[in-house]
Formats: sequence, C-alpha cells, structure tokens
Amino acid sequence: MLVFVWFLLSNGVKGGRSLTGGEEKELDGKTRIIRKLAIKTIKNEDVGTIDCVEFDKQPTFVDPLSNNNSIQATHISHSNDGRIPVHTMSKIALESAACPSGTVPIRRTTAENSFRLKSSTESGSGQITIANPLNSAGPPGVHYAALVSDKGSYRGANAVLEVHAISGVGLDQYSGTIIMMFSGFGGPPENFNVISAGWLVHPKLYGDNLPRLTIFWTTDGYQHTNCFNLQCPGFVQKSSNYSPGMSLGEGLFPLFIFKDKQTGDWCLSTSDGKTEELIGWWPSSIFTSLAEEAEFIEWGGTVMSALDQKSPPMGNGRFPLYGARVSLISTLDENNNAQDPKGRLVADRSECYNAAWFGNRPAYGWSFYYGGPGGCLG
Repeated sequence: MLVFVWFLLSNGVKGGRSLTGGEEKELDGKTRIIRKLAIKTIKNEDVGTIDCVEFDKQPTFVDPLSNNNSIQATHISHSNDGRIPVHTMSKIALESAACPSGTVPIRRTTAENSFRLKSSTESGSGQITIANPLNSAGPPGVHYAALVSDKGSYRGANAVLEVHAISGVGLDQYSGTIIMMFSGFGGPPENFNVISAGWLVHPKLYGDNLPRLTIFWTTDGYQHTNCFNLQCPGFVQKSSNYSPGMSLGEGLFPLFIFKDKQTGDWCLSTSDGKTEELIGWWPSSIFTSLAEEAEFIEWGGTVMSALDQKSPPMGNGRFPLYGARVSLISTLDENNNAQDPKGRLVADRSECYNAAWFGNRPAYGWSFYYGGPGGCLG
C-alpha cells in the first residue's frame, strides 16, 4: 500500500462562511502597506492586480510575524546544461508587463481572494497530494499518477513540466502537476517538513480555470504552518518576472528545487532554455528535517474531487502514451552531483489515470507519461 502526503493549503483562517471583522481589518492593513510600498502597479485580466515592490520591502520582510531578518539577498543557481528547447517554454501572463529590475511582483490579495482560500480549505479542495512509498491511507477523493523516488539524501530535484489549460475541472475540484520534496514523515509532526512547486488549476482557490504557478510548504507537519504561495511569511521572492499564483500559458515549464551551496536555503528557479532565473527561496532556518536534505522526492499529477462527483481530467486529459509528460528528471545528491532518478511509477486508479515510462532519450532525458480523462468516484 501507499501513503498519501496531503497538503492543507491554508493561511491559518479558521471556520465560518465569510471573513470575520478582524480578518478583514488585518487584510486591509496588509494591503495598504503593499500599496504604499509599490513603485508600479500592473493590472492584467489573467494575473489580476500586481504591485511591484522593492525586493527588501516584500511581505516576508515587512510582515510583523516574520523572523527572517538574516535572509541572504543573493544565491548561486546551478545551470540547466542547455537541453531545454527555447521555443517550447510556457509563456507567463505577466511577461508583457514585467516589474522593474530590483522589484518583485506581489499579487494583490482582495477579500474575495481570502474568502476563496478559506472556502477551499473548509471544503477539502485545498488538499494537494501525490503518493509516497510509506504505508498508510490518505484523504478520500484524491487520485494521482506519479514517480516516487527511493528514500535517500537529496539536495535538489529537477524536471520540465508540461502545462495544460485543461477543461472540465469543477468548482470543488483541482488538477495539477507538482514536484514535492519532504523529510521527517512518520516522526514527530514538528519534524515533518514539505516543500512543493508546480502548476494547478483550482477554480475555488483562484477564481478561474487557468493553470497557475503554485508553491506550498509546511514546517511542522500541517499543525500551524500550512503556507500557500505568499499567504504567510517564509518564501522570499527574487524574480521580477515570476510570482507564485500567476497564470501560465500552455507549453513546457522547467522547475528546479535545489539547496544553495553557500547559504543552505532551498531555492526555486526556472529557465527560458538559455538562462536560469531564480524565482525565490525558502530559508533553511524555517525547517527542521529539511534543514539539511530531503528524504523523498515526487513528480507527477494529482487531482481532487468531492466524493459524489466524477473526478476531473489530469495532465492533458489523455492516458499514456498520449498523455502529458514530465521530462529531464534528475536529482542532486548529498555532494550536489546530478543523478538519474531512482524510484517507481505509481497510480491509484488505473481506470481513470495512469503513468508509463518514456525512457531516457536525447533531448528528453529521463521522462514519463502520465494523466487520464478522470471520471472516478470516491
């Protein structure tokens, strides 16, 4: 059997059907601060309202709950070796109106955004999961097709994800593809750490059916720090072009999660096929078991649906060998050397979703197909 590691995508909002007066006041205060700090504001139909703020004025640094006073401002990225075709890169919705150099794009949070986040958490559609090799059970209504690594000592994970604007994802559903790294599972909750990044179509959370860059982390086994995108302090944004929560066009989207050699922080970067760009990083100081290394890595597709609804499509909505693909998969070992992935493909409902190896081929590296039309109940 397989255990399911589940993410509670929450910013700490408790029950209820709307924001409380205190929550609205707190949101209004934070929004006013960002507006005052913004040196440029971008309005885009797909992205929403983006405030461009100076790097050291972003929420992680100005939030009174943040303790990240010693976060480093520069990081050294590893190179992607030039195998990623430039013409197939996913186009970012903010690309035509990027923030000025030295600033970072912060998607403005409205009361509607906060209510959607709260509502998705309460309904259960804020749980993201793909499989891992330990023995337990997971939340109902969740299905996956993924590559699960062997247990090891990992300092990084790479892959090129196919982004698809899939249709047929209902209000109480989600569908996406992520890379997840974690350590400490099975021990004390405060020692269970998770970081993940990828894309997600999540109508209730985002208010639309667009695929969006999505990150998540927890530092204490989902007890208190269930952090989604920039909803709580911790992730330090660096890029002027990429922002968690922004919409992605269809195409290939490279993602690299790696431990910085100098600072020890966990970095997230992407590439246009020629140049690698640092999106941001998670300070190593906020983690326990992930402070040094990850024990497991997972790559693949995940969907969630209410139990009385047929599950949504995954990937491009087709089975292997015509499904979506995760390509150029590799890991970084404890010596920061690139390694081929070692693990196994898993899928919990093969009649609705599956995964199959594409192999190790020139230009694609280690790759696998995944996905399916959905239609499962339960």
